Amino acid sequence: MPLSTAAYFNLACRGAPCPAPRLFQMMTQVEPLAREAGALLLSYYRKKYTVEIKDDDSPVTVADTESSALLVAGLNRLTPRIPVISEENDTDGNEMYWAVDPLDGTKEFIDKTGGFCIKIALIADSRPVAGMVFCPAQDVLYTSVENGPAVKIVRDGPPQRLQTRAAGPRLTTLFNKKHSDPDEYMTQRDALAKAGLKLPARPRTIPGLPRNLQIAEGLADVHLASGFGSGPLKGSGFVWDAAADHLILENAGGFMVNLDGTELCYNRPRERMPAYIACGDPALRSRCTP
Repeated sequence: MPLSTAAYFNLACRGAPCPAPRLFQMMTQVEPLAREAGALLLSYYRKKYTVEIKDDDSPVTVADTESSALLVAGLNRLTPRIPVISEENDTDGNEMYWAVDPLDGTKEFIDKTGGFCIKIALIADSRPVAGMVFCPAQDVLYTSVENGPAVKIVRDGPPQRLQTRAAGPRLTTLFNKKHSDPDEYMTQRDALAKAGLKLPARPRTIPGLPRNLQIAEGLADVHLASGFGSGPLKGSGFVWDAAADHLILENAGGFMVNLDGTELCYNRPRERMPAYIACGDPALRSRCTP
């Protein structure tokens, strides 16, 4: 068992019965897969490779496809009865499935910004019950399971428990300028202002560690995830983009909801999800429904 996940297991239980022992034990086996895929991505990071464009106009590289093949094969060995849905395969899910993004942030990977990661989530009854995000360039891993703590592990060291922060008068807001539309941001900002949530006109757009997880760490307050001119019904990506972040952020004290205030639902893994807002302070929730 890897030292980092063993320490996480002990942190979560602290001598008491674990709330979900099977999930904890399963994720100790998932961590080596995530790290192996991360090493594979880094092996391609500064090489020359061909970039292809998929049907949805998003880029894909050999790093995406090989990372996907590694993770899918590993998860199939670990849990042969649970389907694995990856961004780069065509498997269908059921009431329980793995959602995998083998290279989240392909554009950042191509541009050498370091703002890319691997995301793995276990979905049961339309909700994430276990999640892991590994950022190879920074050697930072985030993980959590249902009813467990959210933790950050740096360079295979001891786990650091994550806790969101209370929101101040000025909200630090994050936004992805490569995947999202600034006009859409302003549209949603105006709508949220009517509900009492005042976001800055110029959010932070610097790439790096995943935005939702910066909120889980208490480094920022809000992440507004929207698409390019698609409006609130579509635009935040797919299950594999959001599910692991959602569980980790929630277990750190924050929340993620659709822009109409409803809960995110992960029952249609091959369909684009609605735009959402992620916040660290639960007190902001009543101000997130226009």
